[in-house]
Amino acid sequence: MTLTSIISKHQTIRYIGIIIGCLIASCSINLFIVPSHLLTGGATGIAIIVYYIAGFPIGVQTFLYNIPLLFASYKLLGKKDTIDIIIGTFIFASCLDLTRFLNPYAPLNDLMLASIFGGVFNGIGYGIVFRMNGSTGGFDILGAIIKKYYSMNMGAAIFAFNCIVVSIAGFMFGIAPAMFTLICMYVNSQVTDKVSA
Repeated sequence: MTLTSIISKHQTIRYIGIIIGCLIASCSINLFIVPSHLLTGGATGIAIIVYYIAGFPIGVQTFLYNIPLLFASYKLLGKKDTIDIIIGTFIFASCLDLTRFLNPYAPLNDLMLASIFGGVFNGIGYGIVFRMNGSTGGFDILGAIIKKYYSMNMGAAIFAFNCIVVSIAGFMFGIAPAMFTLICMYVNSQVTDKVSA
């Protein structure tokens, strides 16, 4: 087996893993998060807020919100990293809208359970993507830029941006959804770390 075929096989396995991770995270959002009127972090969280208000597709919005971040990534992180992020962002955004049909099949109507299981399956999905050295875009890009240029912890930067999203949710939809969203984000981050390690 030649070096080229080994690299090609590795890349194929990697992108299959990224697709699987994006599908799991998207199914989680459409089965647990959206039916329970909760949020996730990042650009997707902003897209979900707009979806609740105006009904615009979450995946399309997520990709559009990522465009300025992708330009920033190209300028500050380089072409190679940005191409990878574009692919991951497109896959994730597509999966979000392709799995939208799952909304009516939500298995839970308890907010606490929905926030926990939404966080678990989101974390599994994102963890698989990160384990394959992929990205779903969003605030991950901002975190990577801040880490590179300001020596700030990436997790802390992303958490700070997500707190802004949660604050907006609390102001618009009430304290309870915001608090359950925080639980979901915490579980998500813990599971992501375990799976991607």
